[in-house]
Parts: sequence; C-alpha cells; structure tokens
Amino acid sequence: VGDVITAICGMTLHKKYNALIGSEILFHRLADGDGFQVGTMDVKCFDIHSKKEPQYGFRATLPGGAVVVCLGDEPYNPLCRRYAEGADWLMSEAFCLYADRDRYYPYEKSHSTALDAGRVAHELGASHLILYHTEDDHLDTRRQRYADEAAQEYKGGIVVPDDGDVIDL
Repeated sequence: VGDVITAICGMTLHKKYNALIGSEILFHRLADGDGFQVGTMDVKCFDIHSKKEPQYGFRATLPGGAVVVCLGDEPYNPLCRRYAEGADWLMSEAFCLYADRDRYYPYEKSHSTALDAGRVAHELGASHLILYHTEDDHLDTRRQRYADEAAQEYKGGIVVPDDGDVIDL
C-alpha cells in the first residue's frame, strides 16, 4: 500500500510536495500489534484476518482514557478479541439489516449485518456501538432501523452516523 500511495502522490501532487516524501512526509509500515502515538492518543493496530486482502483495525486509547476500537471492513474475527474486548466505543461495519440479507448479500461480500454487529458488541462487552459502512438506499429510516436491529442483541448505546456527523466521545 505504501508503494501505491507514493505512486499516486507522484502522479497527482506538485513536485515540491513529492520532494518531501521520505524526509518530511513519512509512511510507516505497520504490522499486527504495532503501536504508535498520535499526539497524546495511543494507537495499536491489529490484523483483522481478512479473507480478501490484508487489513487492519485499531484500538485507540484517548487522552481521557476512553478506548475506541475499529474492527475494520469485514465481520469481527474472534482472533482479534484481545484488541476488541471491553471497548468504550466499538466501531463495526454493518452492510445491511439481517432482514435484507437476501437483497444485499453481506456474507458473500465479507460483511456483516446490524444484527451481527449488535451480537458482537454484546459478546465483547462494549459500552457503545457505532455502525458504519451501511447501504444507503433507505437514508430516511436507516438510523432507526439499524439501531433497532442491533438492539435485539445489544443493550448499550448505539450510534448510526450520517456522513459529516460528529460523535462526542
């Protein structure tokens, strides 16, 4: 991915910015379990054990101590439990509703449903669940429908954001 990003930068950015790659603009290749700091936030990345492409999720500890975990762009894999368990905020893709699985085919696309995400959030003991990467055919009712379905398995706080929403953590 680093080589691809560098190539895209070379084709799209002004040469004065490309000249900074390697000195002022640095790309760090990370491996499973590697950590780094962003300001005062501690971040640890983890391999989500994708069936398609290598992908990573992250566990971030915010300055106030809250933990945010992003499971990546595929269903939760139990091999990631040590990174995902006990999150204050668990971010999970929920491609569609379980009730709509025969229309959107989430499992064939390596995705999960809102019901699956609710089950995982309950299993992992998350305090809050953020559902993202959803279908957008029903934007007028999506928030409520996704939250209702996840709530069948999960009793914590559920957020289904729209593009541009800010979530106060």
